Amino acid sequence: MIFLISGLAIVALVMFDFIWTTLSVKGAGPLSSFCSRYLWAVFGAVARRLDRRWPVLIAGPVVLLSALLGWMFLLWLGWTLVFLASADALVTSPDHLPTGFWARVYFVGFTLTTLGIGDIIPDGALWRVLTAASALNGLTVVTMAITYLLGVLSAVTALRGSAVYISALGTSPSRVLLTGWDGSRFEPLADHLMALTPSLHQLSQSMLAYPVLTMFGAERVAAIAPAAVVLDESLTMLEQGVAPDARLAQGRIRPLRNAIDNLIDDMGADLPRAAAPPPAAPSLAALRTAGVPVVDDHAFEHALALQADRRRRLDAMLQHQAWNWRSVAAQSTNHA
Repeated sequence: MIFLISGLAIVALVMFDFIWTTLSVKGAGPLSSFCSRYLWAVFGAVARRLDRRWPVLIAGPVVLLSALLGWMFLLWLGWTLVFLASADALVTSPDHLPTGFWARVYFVGFTLTTLGIGDIIPDGALWRVLTAASALNGLTVVTMAITYLLGVLSAVTALRGSAVYISALGTSPSRVLLTGWDGSRFEPLADHLMALTPSLHQLSQSMLAYPVLTMFGAERVAAIAPAAVVLDESLTMLEQGVAPDARLAQGRIRPLRNAIDNLIDDMGADLPRAAAPPPAAPSLAALRTAGVPVVDDHAFEHALALQADRRRRLDAMLQHQAWNWRSVAAQSTNHA
């Protein structure tokens, strides 16, 4: 009886976690969430220790594959315990001899994968019903897991596409702004900001549905975390560093700011301590050289000081994704 209860409890736990992860739009189940965070922490620690990005680049596929294999392994374990509950639960065919431990492991394996080999059969109505239930359980999990996998891969493609779009505008805040400068205003940039807003909102929703997305690392040009930081710093310079007469209207900037806010939250960045220093400030020198009207440095530093908490959150997001501010967005050693 202990084996039966333990086995059914494991199956119930796995299915709860599986359904929450694959069907809910509010993140992974408790078991998947714990394991994925632990694995991500390990990959991040290895990347920092080696000062290499390759551990982060393989983290996403490894975490995703580990979740799929983990669900199947635990289901296999649970159903094996169920069929160990009685010595007469499974017998050989056609001589009806009781089976041993490994034969039952083998039976559960081909039942969950619906192979239906048939050289071992359940003996009795209860065990036949449980065999059918385990086969249905396996078929459901395999089918839904494939659907989940395809959804994740599609979302990864969209994530990389948005990051590449932002990187094409520029790999630093000043380059983004100069890309959209027509000599008198930033109207060319407005179209790009409007195009990016819905795509970033969609990304944040995808990250809620597929938290494993945050663990898919990429090279600099296709990584969403540094791209989001560069974009947000560009908006900060546009709002606070550019002279008022040349700025875009708030209605064109604020929706994108909100989308970046959601992205920061969904990528797991916690608000740092208030005492932590804000990251290095972007420089207005490149804009001045290009003839863009800008405010004086003192006024810009004062404006950045008012956004110190937001910029700390951006820095936390970068660190969570195994990046650092200096290699992504900093253009000077000044601090807000």
